[in-house]
Amino acid sequence: MHHMPAFDSQAAQRLVPLLLEFLAGYLRTELATPIASFLPKPLYAVAHRLLIDWQRAVATAHAAATTEGSVLSATCPRCGGAEVMCLRADAVVHCHLCEATLYRCESCDDCGRKTLISYELSEGENFCDECIEAAGDRYLQMQSDIARGK
Repeated sequence: MHHMPAFDSQAAQRLVPLLLEFLAGYLRTELATPIASFLPKPLYAVAHRLLIDWQRAVATAHAAATTEGSVLSATCPRCGGAEVMCLRADAVVHCHLCEATLYRCESCDDCGRKTLISYELSEGENFCDECIEAAGDRYLQMQSDIARGK
C-alpha cells in the first residue's frame, strides 16, 4: 500500500516479444492451435512481426555468446533468453540479449543452489535472488503482523 510499483514502458515493450513467444509456443504445443487462428488478423500481423524480430534478436545474441565462448545453457533470469549468456572472468555472466551483468554463485548460503545472482559476489555471505526476495517477503509479513497486533 505504501509502495506502488513504477510502470516501465520500455521494460514492458522488451517483454512483449517474450510473452508472445511463450503464448505462441503454448498454443502450438498444448492446444494444437496456431497463433494465427487465435488472434484477430490485424493483431496477428503485429504479433507475427514482433515474433520474427524477437527470434532474430535471440539468434544474434546466441551467435554473439557463441563467438565469445563459454555459453551457458541456463536461461537469463532477467529476459528469459536461452543460450544467450556467456561466462566471463571472475564468475561474471553476461547476457547478450538484454545486456544484463550477473554473477555465477557456486552455492547460495541459504538454499545451497548453484545459481546466477544480480549482485557481485562477496567474500562472506552470498545469497541467490530468490532467497533475498523470500527474506524480504517474510520481513514485510512480520511488520504487517506486528502492526495488526499478532
